[in-house]
Amino acid sequence: MKLILILFLVVVFAVGCVNTAPIITKGVLVKLDANPQEIFTGAKTTLSIDIDNKDVKTIRDVNVDVFETGLLRKSAQCSKSIAEMKPNAFDSFFCSLQAPGEIGAQKVATTVFARAGFTTSLTATQLVKIISQNEYDLRKKTGKFVTEPLSYAYRDNNLELLVEFSDNLPLIDSAGKKSYVSFTIRNIGNGFIEKISKGEIKITSPGLISCPDIRDMFISGTQFPKFTCELTLPGDITFLSDRTINIDIAYNYEVRNSIDVEIKR
Repeated sequence: MKLILILFLVVVFAVGCVNTAPIITKGVLVKLDANPQEIFTGAKTTLSIDIDNKDVKTIRDVNVDVFETGLLRKSAQCSKSIAEMKPNAFDSFFCSLQAPGEIGAQKVATTVFARAGFTTSLTATQLVKIISQNEYDLRKKTGKFVTEPLSYAYRDNNLELLVEFSDNLPLIDSAGKKSYVSFTIRNIGNGFIEKISKGEIKITSPGLISCPDIRDMFISGTQFPKFTCELTLPGDITFLSDRTINIDIAYNYEVRNSIDVEIKR
């Protein structure tokens, strides 16, 4: 009897572990379903297209369309535009697809593709510590001077921004002294991005940073070209001061999905 009870508890524990495993989905999702998914030649199927914003940010200018149907023919445009979708917003629409009257085999599979393009932005606030020469000398002498990392990373579900300083923080202040910070943007999501326009990259910190190197950028592989900005130190820091660089990168992103439909004679 004790053995049966022990086995029962083991099974309950194992099943409980399986059932409570979290399912994580992030970002903007496109889901496709065909009803029915197997059709005869000349018959129709109804494709449902679901758009789910699982991101923590509102996305704008959402354009969804079925852009490739393989052997099937669309009866209409099969697209939808949505001005904005807040976090956890959901939308859907339907599309009728028809199989050809003849196929070259007993049955064939054809793939249908849909995509959702949208506008969003990656924002970050980078802290820049600046120390006076006197305070630096004092802390070095007493062994209390601590440097901070050269590089910092910020990301959302689609892009990663790597910020790299030419000198360790805190920067030692001196009037007119120059230092530099570079920025690298990478695609880390499961979607597509081709270009970030110059006007969509806003990097500001009045009196501290200038970015003449910013231009329209095109992706190569998963990474955009690195660009560098110049930091001009103020020369009036008395002890230790915190300045901020505000970063706002607006971009267009696209996610896709597909589904196979089987056609039979």
